[in-house]
Amino acid sequence: MKHAKVSRANPALVICAIDCSGSMDGSHAHRHAFAAINALRKNANSKKKQVRLVVIGFSGGAKTEYNGWCENFPGIKRMGGTSQTHLKEACDQVGVEYDNHVKNHCNDGNPLVNVLMFTDGSHTPGLDIKRADSGISLGNNKWAEKTPDGWIKRIADLENVLLGVIDYSGKLPQFPLPTLKIPYKKVTCASVLEKSMLQRAYARDLTMPPPPGQSLEEVFGPIQNLEGRRFIVSSKAIKDNPQVTSAFVRLGTASTFAGANTGANIGGAGPPMPPDDTDFTSRLESSWGEGE
Repeated sequence: MKHAKVSRANPALVICAIDCSGSMDGSHAHRHAFAAINALRKNANSKKKQVRLVVIGFSGGAKTEYNGWCENFPGIKRMGGTSQTHLKEACDQVGVEYDNHVKNHCNDGNPLVNVLMFTDGSHTPGLDIKRADSGISLGNNKWAEKTPDGWIKRIADLENVLLGVIDYSGKLPQFPLPTLKIPYKKVTCASVLEKSMLQRAYARDLTMPPPPGQSLEEVFGPIQNLEGRRFIVSSKAIKDNPQVTSAFVRLGTASTFAGANTGANIGGAGPPMPPDDTDFTSRLESSWGEGE
């Protein structure tokens, strides 16, 4: 990765896009994702005004639920949605938030950005069709123009961006080679993991040990298993294993929290992450509700 040094002049950006469709709403996957993201706030306490956090919820549409300093994140109580999965609009919203961050918060045009996508589904094809009020099809709308990868690729291809995907359905291959072709209805253009970033992430587990059984090496295996492979974590068993979601978030944000300009060494400062099956209450609750 090549990016501006993380500082108050060029704060890092962490974008978490969370699938809120019916199969995810209220599931173990949601609870694990919310708790793992909530834990980022503790890491940001030693890097105040150096890391911004954006949380996007998506189902039949996409909506930014939080945009602010990571240390001020109130947590998530619930994000409900519909039975549909508008993966394309979620990808487009990632780009919107990236552009806003660069324009409004950075002196330079290449801040460090970590994008993490949490989903168990593919894009719903019916969302690519324009319909009259009566429900009659009027042909394709703008979303039909590109695949999910097509909507996020301009961000994913940037040298200052790390894009990771966790697929709770298990239909995507885990840590695939960059040359492997994958079905287009999902986000598959995840970043290729570099050795230097992996070394930093694994070293951070030594200075900020996670709970037993939750280190990156215990969850994903040695660095050699990940180096040069796409950052896609996928398994049907993930929903029942909170340590996988926790490891995904820690790996995906290691470049941010190990590299902020605080004078700290690779481990950074702050307490170890809590187990991410912890239930927590917060002041932030999505206004989408059951009926959207």
